[in-house]
Amino acid sequence: FNIIGFNIHRSMKRNGNYRLLNKELKQAKSTGEPNGNRYNFRNKKVKAGKTYFYKIEIVKADGTSEWSEPFKVKVP
Repeated sequence: FNIIGFNIHRSMKRNGNYRLLNKELKQAKSTGEPNGNRYNFRNKKVKAGKTYFYKIEIVKADGTSEWSEPFKVKVP
């Protein structure tokens, strides 16, 4: 529960090289609290018909981070 924020990373392949998309850490809405929140991130640099993979880096107050599993998004 010591989450301070998030970074969003993208790759063209599930196991590819992921590139950081956000310029600044996306701040947690309720630092240190267990209740869930909703967050938005709009990736404007995508192409129609392409598939992208994203990972969320969860940054903690002690300087460590955890990573989400990759999730796939196909742009219509």
